[in-house]
Amino acid sequence: MLIGISLQLEAIVDGVLTYGNAIHINDLFISLVRGEDEKPESILYSDTGFEFYTLSFLMGKKPIGDKLEIKEGEGYRIKFTFMQDELFKRFYNAVITYYRAERTISIADMEFTIKKIRIDKVFDFETILNAGRVNNGEFRLIFLSPTNFKLNGRYHMLPDIQYVLKSYANKWNFLCPRGLEVTEDRLEKIYSACFADKYRLNIEFFCIEDTRIAGFKGQCHYKVKEEMEEEGIDTLSMLLNFSIFGGTGYKTALGMGQTMVRYR
Repeated sequence: MLIGISLQLEAIVDGVLTYGNAIHINDLFISLVRGEDEKPESILYSDTGFEFYTLSFLMGKKPIGDKLEIKEGEGYRIKFTFMQDELFKRFYNAVITYYRAERTISIADMEFTIKKIRIDKVFDFETILNAGRVNNGEFRLIFLSPTNFKLNGRYHMLPDIQYVLKSYANKWNFLCPRGLEVTEDRLEKIYSACFADKYRLNIEFFCIEDTRIAGFKGQCHYKVKEEMEEEGIDTLSMLLNFSIFGGTGYKTALGMGQTMVRYR
C-alpha cells in the first residue's frame, strides 16, 4: 500500500528551527514507530538501504534565511508517505493515540499538539496508474524541497530525466509485487524518448547536523517523443505517480526530494 498522511500541528512554545529541520522530524518519527528495545533499522529500511517512508520539513511559515521561527499558538504541518503497511500502521496508531489524549510531541525540544490528522492519498502498486497519466506528450515535476542525486560518490544537481526515473525505478523494483518490475531495457527506451524543454529551478543550501548540503528546488517541464508506445507511457506514468510517495533522489527520509507531478 502507498499512503500519504499529513499532521496539522500547533506550537506550544516559541522557538527557532534551522531550515532543513527534517532531521528533527525524523527523530520524532523514529520515536513514534519503534517498539521497546527495538532497533529502528529493522522496520524503517530494507536490507539494501531503501527507506520505506519519506517525510517533509516542518512547514507553515516561510523561513528567514536558514531559520524557521516558531510562534506559540500558530499552525504548522508535516507530511509523511509510506510504502510499507506495517510501518504506516505503527505510525498512525501512535499519532492517533497522541491526538486523542491531547499529548504533545517534541521537535528539537519544542512542544506541539496534533490538531488534525489527514490521510491524503491511498493507492496500491497495482492501481497507482489511476493517479494520473501522461497525455499530450508532456508532464511537469515540481521539486518541493532541495533535491539532488548521489552517484559514485558525487552529487548531481540537475533533474536529468535518466537520474530522475532511475531513482524511482530502483525503489519501485525493490518494493513492488513480483511481476510489476520495470526492466532496464524498458527504462532505456523511456529515457531516450523524454527530454526537459524548460525549467525554473534554484539552488538551496541547508544543514543536516554539521553537513551543508545543496539541492535544486522548483519545477521542470518534460516532453515525450511521439514514437513512445502505449506500454512505455503506462510505465512512465506509473513511475511518475510513484514519485509522490517515494520522493526523488537522495535522502528522501530527511526531507529532500519531496515531489509533485502534473500532467497539464
